[in-house]
Amino acid sequence: MQINTLIIVTRENLEVTSTPAPVGITGSSDGCWLKRGNGFSYDSHAGFVSVMGQETGKVLAYRVKQNYCRRCAMLGKSCGEQSCCKNWSGSSKSMESGAVVEMVANNPVLNQLGVSFEQLVCDGDSSVGAGIRDATDGACVRVADVTHALKHLSNHLYSAKSKQLTPQVIDYLKRMAAFAIKTNKENPPAIAEALTSIPYHAFGMHSHCSPTWCEQQRSGVVKKWSKHLDAPIDTAGSSNFDYNFDAVKKAFDKLSEKASELAPNGSTQPNESLNSIITSKAPKRIDFASSSAVAYRCAAGVLQKNSSVAYTVALRESNKMSPGKWTLDYKTRLANERARTAKTRKSTKYKRRRRELNFAKKNKKSRNEAKEGPTYLKGKTKILIHQWHNK
Repeated sequence: MQINTLIIVTRENLEVTSTPAPVGITGSSDGCWLKRGNGFSYDSHAGFVSVMGQETGKVLAYRVKQNYCRRCAMLGKSCGEQSCCKNWSGSSKSMESGAVVEMVANNPVLNQLGVSFEQLVCDGDSSVGAGIRDATDGACVRVADVTHALKHLSNHLYSAKSKQLTPQVIDYLKRMAAFAIKTNKENPPAIAEALTSIPYHAFGMHSHCSPTWCEQQRSGVVKKWSKHLDAPIDTAGSSNFDYNFDAVKKAFDKLSEKASELAPNGSTQPNESLNSIITSKAPKRIDFASSSAVAYRCAAGVLQKNSSVAYTVALRESNKMSPGKWTLDYKTRLANERARTAKTRKSTKYKRRRRELNFAKKNKKSRNEAKEGPTYLKGKTKILIHQWHNK
């Protein structure tokens, strides 16, 4: 049933692209380890990697890589059984790049339909781009994920450690960058030009701006810059102007260098959503990675992503088993509820309200921390005790 589902989903993606096969399509890839990490050591025995169609947001291919088998470890040698779950001999870090290369360059389902990948959206956290370029002789190119690119932009701005670059200002700059990328889709020169002009605009120098989006250039008057930015970030002549402007300009210049990769407006958010489904089927706090159970749990997560939560009904029917009245009613109700929730979360009203709540939460946190002083410093217990005694 799993292979048939992937073939059907691939055909759906082809119908959306409205291009006859053989065809080159755009996909997105991402993976997750099935063990909790601490940000320093990556030693999970299993990893899940998926490739999804950008047009449909459904799974076109997936792989579960495992470099450990419990039975083999007990015997001290290969168990030699057909059910042995060990299918990867490399490190945990190389699972994602190896699985993506396998799915893109050597995929029997896609080959059967005469489909190949022209572009693949990657988050930049692994060597996937170099791997697919070598495996396909340059036929498939890497596309940057816009969300991760904006995250790297904010990290560069935060690293400047300037009082003028507050969280609200950085959020404003991120939104400006997102607007420049989204409105100039498939136009790398326009994206690069818009990104390089944003620092000048934010600091009140509008000679580099475009009248299509800058009110100062269009009418000569700025009523309000933004909800959280009523004036330029800094004014010429101040003591920190050069430092602040150079920090922002350097971050945006670095982002503009990736204009060609950002032009398709690629996203790995569907893959991130699938990863959360997989971790609900195979929780990281439980060791499923050393047995074949993880493969079945990942397959269930893929079916849920492609066929909604009602996949269990189709699975029972394909095995000539009655799903039952209560199962049908529950799955139908759950599917409708999830569809309503997804529709609500995509609305402008919901997103605006979520942003307002986030800003209110950050402001409350800043006020409380300023009022209370330092209350938690990692590895600085003696300093805190000394400060409390001196109060």
